[in-house]
Amino acid sequence: MTLENYDVTARVPFGATKEQFQLMLQNLLAERFGLQVHRETKEIPTYILTVGKSGSKLKPHVDVPPPDDADKPAAEGPVRTKMGADGYPVLSGGTTMAIMRDRARMQINDQDMARLAAQLSGQLGAPVSDETGLTGKYDFGLY
Repeated sequence: MTLENYDVTARVPFGATKEQFQLMLQNLLAERFGLQVHRETKEIPTYILTVGKSGSKLKPHVDVPPPDDADKPAAEGPVRTKMGADGYPVLSGGTTMAIMRDRARMQINDQDMARLAAQLSGQLGAPVSDETGLTGKYDFGLY
């Protein structure tokens, strides 16, 4: 692929609106460079996080001190994942996710609602907006 750089100099009439400027720029690029534009309206799914009628049931994140043996070197050999009673991995710390047998589980600790919305956007493949108004940091477990 060959890249070429161009300097485009143009004058915008005084008082031109943003919409007029955009149309003038589009016309200039079409005339000088043969740019063609196709526009279409497309509906895409979007999601909005809100607080339910009965208010938020989220509990704020609480820092937990590390266990006494946290600085102890890890045992050699394979690391065993702790499994819950439902046969699914137990998640802990930070942001972790497990997917198995057509199910998913996600744990997000010490994060705000914007981070949750961003994480959900990636998993859903669609925009997720935070309209909760919640400003604290929380631990989220999605099972």
